[in-house]
Amino acid sequence: MQLRHLLTFVTISESLTLTEAAGKLHKTQGAVSHDLKSLEQELGVRLVNRSGQRARLTQAGRYLLPHARELLQRTQDLQRTMREVGEAGHPEVRVGVLPSLADTSIEHVESFRRQNPHVTFSVIGALRRELLAGLRDGRLDLVVVDAEVDEGTVSEEVGVEPIGIVIHHALGRGLREPVRASALEDVPFLAFSRELGTTPGADEFFRNAGRYPPTAVVVSDQHLMRAFIRAQAGYGIMPLAAAVDDDQLLRLRTDPALERRVVVLRSERRLLSPTASRFYDHIVNTWRETETNRRKRRRSRA
Repeated sequence: MQLRHLLTFVTISESLTLTEAAGKLHKTQGAVSHDLKSLEQELGVRLVNRSGQRARLTQAGRYLLPHARELLQRTQDLQRTMREVGEAGHPEVRVGVLPSLADTSIEHVESFRRQNPHVTFSVIGALRRELLAGLRDGRLDLVVVDAEVDEGTVSEEVGVEPIGIVIHHALGRGLREPVRASALEDVPFLAFSRELGTTPGADEFFRNAGRYPPTAVVVSDQHLMRAFIRAQAGYGIMPLAAAVDDDQLLRLRTDPALERRVVVLRSERRLLSPTASRFYDHIVNTWRETETNRRKRRRSRA
């Protein structure tokens, strides 16, 4: 079974016609038909129903498709790994992070780069579903997100991040910790877009109050959130660490206390390159170590 035949088959499955598949593969339609016919003859089954204008998979084709994709992915992973091993040049690690976890993730990227200056990083900030899609199709080696169950991934929890109220000093004057939702009824609420990993905390905070307040502004990242809070547009519910270096902002714990679990994910089916594997171990271990030290400092202050 030749890999190019499997690639042709997968491309046909993602196309409306053989002509469209030929264009994607930069082949003639005759060459595509020949590849498909050779694969069908080798397997002894018909994979694509070519009657009518559209190319449709048969039952056998639908069964083969996920296995063909997995085999092609593993081949691509192995080729990338062998290039890295053979060239000993400039390996690349591709990391995806939620925007709300970018600052902390960058710290661990930089600590690895200081020890491995020859390594190139590609770091992508995106919403959760986009990061998981990149992990599954091989565009990303690992992702840093909030903890949820994700099929087809290997998850390593690295820490628990406190979430609370962030508000401008002028608007937060008189507030006392821990803050309840009732104390903020007269202040506009600034929300994050769904899937950014902090909205479950907001849901929990307002659940006890019995209602979710009207939203004044919805933002897509922490930088925008801080900008609106500094402009005294309202308050946000976000990781307290995100506002630690801003003297204009108050960081307040909530009642109930809010937090989110942070995990590093890799694909269960895809092979990590040696360098990506070393970085995976690095970010998991150093993040956990930082979390442990933070807890020790908090206990000593108490």
